[in-house]
Amino acid sequence: MAIYETNDGRRFESESGAMSHQGAIDSYEASKSKAAGVAQWERDKIKAQKLLGNGDYDGALSFLNTCIKFDSKNANFYLLRGKAYYMKGEYKNAIADLTILINSKGYMMDFFRRDTYIARSYAYTALNEYDKSIADCNEALNLVPNFTYEAYLARGIAYEAKGNMQQAISDYKAAVASDPEQKEAKKRLKALGGGFLSSIFGKKSSSTKPVKGKITFVNFFQIILGIACGVLIAFLAGWTGNGLRPDLAPTIARILFIPFMIAGTVLFLIARSNGNKILLFLLIVLSIGGGIVLKEPPFPFSFTKSNSPAEQTSDADETTATVLYRVNFRSTPSTSGNIIKTLNEGETLIVTGNTENNWTPVKHDNDYGYVSAEYISIEQLITDH
Repeated sequence: MAIYETNDGRRFESESGAMSHQGAIDSYEASKSKAAGVAQWERDKIKAQKLLGNGDYDGALSFLNTCIKFDSKNANFYLLRGKAYYMKGEYKNAIADLTILINSKGYMMDFFRRDTYIARSYAYTALNEYDKSIADCNEALNLVPNFTYEAYLARGIAYEAKGNMQQAISDYKAAVASDPEQKEAKKRLKALGGGFLSSIFGKKSSSTKPVKGKITFVNFFQIILGIACGVLIAFLAGWTGNGLRPDLAPTIARILFIPFMIAGTVLFLIARSNGNKILLFLLIVLSIGGGIVLKEPPFPFSFTKSNSPAEQTSDADETTATVLYRVNFRSTPSTSGNIIKTLNEGETLIVTGNTENNWTPVKHDNDYGYVSAEYISIEQLITDH
């Protein structure tokens, strides 16, 4: 055992008697310098944390960079810097720091590693890399089966951003069940509607852990959009049916309307809930087509019946006409009008008004419409009251 004295009068002991006097002093001075450095980065870390809380992310990053230069293996530094990068909006840099932590071979408690996965999942979500975000949340849930609120919340946010509302609602429910005191999951769950019509559109959750009370999300606004989509698609189907089989129009359009409306509505809601963008895009295109045919006859239904002159005439002053040649019976006085049916030669019609622009308003059975005056022979003139 040797006792040495430094230049400032301090004494210390060394177990190595072979160490020179100057070597012992140098060793002491190095340890003192290291201790001073530790004290400095502790102060820098505290300053960085305060700056983070105040929203000064550049200032926090400056101190944290200094800390990491001093100790590049300190996990807390990387976690804080990753947070600073995330808050600043530099998500790729945040992911890089958090990945260093996740991939480190040093000892890290499962709780700390879980929180790192969750933090990285938020960064992935911000970059629209939802599958990677969900994968990180799954890892977090596997690491710590208990205290899963944050993992379920983060995964629910990723699913919501991805457009998979069904899985989002399931994870928010799981988050609330995990920690009922937390408000964020409850707020998001309320905003999404709480799983309306879940019994109709139920689906098994892809969660890595069992989630009690799985439900599916379809909110009221989506239902309205779905019905509108279904109606427009039904109009398009009716318009197409009338065009393909004018001899059956408008009966074929009326037959197709209800099933196509239901199918369009259900498919829209399923596509929206599952985030199926291809199906959603196809349905929107078909809906636009349905909107176009509302302006381009033939319509699946006649909208002119209530305005027909037939309602203003009585049986006492009926005028009849005979079909001379096979002719289309239309809802409007135009060749682009909806074909209600096709009339055959010899059929009898009731004339309900005066001929204008070569179109005669007529009644056939219980249908009102127009035929070309060239294809009929009027047998009586309409009498005045």
